[in-house]
Amino acid sequence: MGLVVFENYRFFKPKVYWQPIAVSETTTWDDEYLPLWVKVKPKDYQGEKVIIVEGSGQITDINWGYYQKSFIFQADHDSVVELAHIYYPGWKVFVNGEQETIDYSNDRGLMRVNLAEGKSLVEFKFLRTPLRLFAELLSLASLLTVAFLFIKSFIKKRKA
Repeated sequence: MGLVVFENYRFFKPKVYWQPIAVSETTTWDDEYLPLWVKVKPKDYQGEKVIIVEGSGQITDINWGYYQKSFIFQADHDSVVELAHIYYPGWKVFVNGEQETIDYSNDRGLMRVNLAEGKSLVEFKFLRTPLRLFAELLSLASLLTVAFLFIKSFIKKRKA
């Protein structure tokens, strides 16, 4: 086997060993998980996680987790900010504790929220949808059933 690897080593040299992923990358190589509303795949997002699309202000205290993203926005006047993250069902946005509407109607399907003048704590949270909860419970029930049948089979064989 070592001879096979040694003989074919020259064919396994990639042109690029590591390429940084754009902040907005949220799918796989073939984009099979991109939602229907994404018309143009986001490529690079200038390294910014949150940008001001309309209006002006200052973005601070960005927390970028997997299920929750938050930041503070001090708006000079009414503004629109955009996250470098594609919308999927289950994402909710809360501005100063009140649920607001997420706008993802742009070509890239990125999440946007309208913010009023002043200071706002903006929190995006990925919550369970009824379908996702049903699928998780079904998976758990299936796992418990398989475990029960395996243990039952094991006990039956030991008695025989």
